[in-house]
Amino acid sequence: MTTKSQLPIDPLKSLLGIERKRKEITNPKHLNMLDVLEEHIRAELEGDLERIMRTLVPEPEYHFWGSTPQEHFVGNAATRDFYTKIFESGSNQLERTYDRFIIDDYGIFGDGLIKVVVRGALLERLAKNHPGQSIDVHGAYVTVRHSAVIIPFSSDGLMKGEDIYGDERVELIKVE
Repeated sequence: MTTKSQLPIDPLKSLLGIERKRKEITNPKHLNMLDVLEEHIRAELEGDLERIMRTLVPEPEYHFWGSTPQEHFVGNAATRDFYTKIFESGSNQLERTYDRFIIDDYGIFGDGLIKVVVRGALLERLAKNHPGQSIDVHGAYVTVRHSAVIIPFSSDGLMKGEDIYGDERVELIKVE
């Protein structure tokens, strides 16, 4: 698999939207939400499951809409399983850029492009959307798509999960 230094993405760019928003905000509750989200993202990029779980309520709820088969799961065990699979696949190496980044007492909304490193073997289901493009199952790719995320927060400042909406149109870039 491709090493972090060889990635055609910069995972730390995922923090730029948070840094920009932090400069605009004075509400302590919203600043705390940004801190929790930043810790969640850093833990995800570093593959640290226990740190991720500390940013979440005890029974988080996740929804994935659009580009993946619609998926929904609830609970600590399901969330641990989800992140463990992401870490094993290397798909925790991603870059998210925000066109919009909105925060209020309910939670955080962001949308923009997301680039994710994915093994070729995991892309077979996407191949049907790319006629004429063969997938090297032993290779690595970056998927690029528009995505929106809604992150609700609990009254005690933890993430309640994520609702992620992904565009079905996905650009595939082979990592050389």
